[in-house]
Amino acid sequence: MIDESFVRDAIAFAVDGAIPFGGDAPHNLTVLVRLLDGDYDPEIAVWDVEDVDPPSPDEIRGMVAAYQAHLEATTYQRQRATSYPHVGDQLDAILKGFNQLRLDGTALPADLDMLIGQWLAVKAKYPKPSASDDA
Repeated sequence: MIDESFVRDAIAFAVDGAIPFGGDAPHNLTVLVRLLDGDYDPEIAVWDVEDVDPPSPDEIRGMVAAYQAHLEATTYQRQRATSYPHVGDQLDAILKGFNQLRLDGTALPADLDMLIGQWLAVKAKYPKPSASDDA
């Protein structure tokens, strides 16, 4: 569905090269969108982007088409992002693996070794309750 918010995001994507996922567009854009017989006729009401002229309705339609194509081509990225385990859980698993390598005698880069030390210190400071603590 093409609405004012979608058109504003498409323009922001074209101007800034970034997708404002669910957030405000990076510029204070007010875009009026009139729907005519299933089509839309976009019109810029306020434009505050320095050194960039407001786009014409045809340019806006092109921006919307490019934005739609980009969203369709990158759907898998958003699906993956919401389906992956939490980043903290991923990092915990990776650090456990590196810590095991370290315990097995593998030399690790100093920065990674330091990071593992910090990670272990946090785990020691805030230990996970044991199953018997739940009773």
